[in-house]
Amino acid sequence: MKYHAITSFVAALAFAGPVAAEPFKSFVDICVSNDASAPAIERVLSERDWVEMPAESSGDMGSDFQDPSMHLNFDPNGLNEAELAAAAETMEMVLIGWGDGESIFDIEGFKFDACMLVSPNTDSPTLNQRMTAYLGFPPDTGEGTVWAYSKANGRIVSEMGLAELDDDQANAAIRQRQIYMVFLIDQDDMAGLVLGAFRPAS
Repeated sequence: MKYHAITSFVAALAFAGPVAAEPFKSFVDICVSNDASAPAIERVLSERDWVEMPAESSGDMGSDFQDPSMHLNFDPNGLNEAELAAAAETMEMVLIGWGDGESIFDIEGFKFDACMLVSPNTDSPTLNQRMTAYLGFPPDTGEGTVWAYSKANGRIVSEMGLAELDDDQANAAIRQRQIYMVFLIDQDDMAGLVLGAFRPAS
């Protein structure tokens, strides 16, 4: 399977706007544990007192996704320069949204949910190591750094074999069963992970 279209899209949305102490744990608790489901993620963020930013903060994501939203783990309103600098040391940003496969990838037959977490308080080698340990298998690094998995009876099952399929076979697979992909992103002084959930159209 060629990841180029997906990784290019992720790179475009990853830093569409400005962005805790443990970004990887936050990613697992917020994105992975909730299977990139926006309603569930929004409940978790509300419970944690994260602050939703204005709609325009979603930047380029809003042109491809439905109901995009950006959340910060602190409230930037009313902070002076020194307070903002202090908050930036443990800053985390979550961006969520969804869309149909045709609108996002020009592929019919599935829905795509995305949950991204980025922070200046981590780096790509750390995230790579911890994601690999969490899932139990290494990523594909042919076009970016990507892990693919599904779930069976609550267990994570590797779907890395998708990388060996041609586009038609891979597209057929994501129309038949729910598959998750995690993308590692790194730019300037921030790094993060994106969880994409491919859900067969009902």
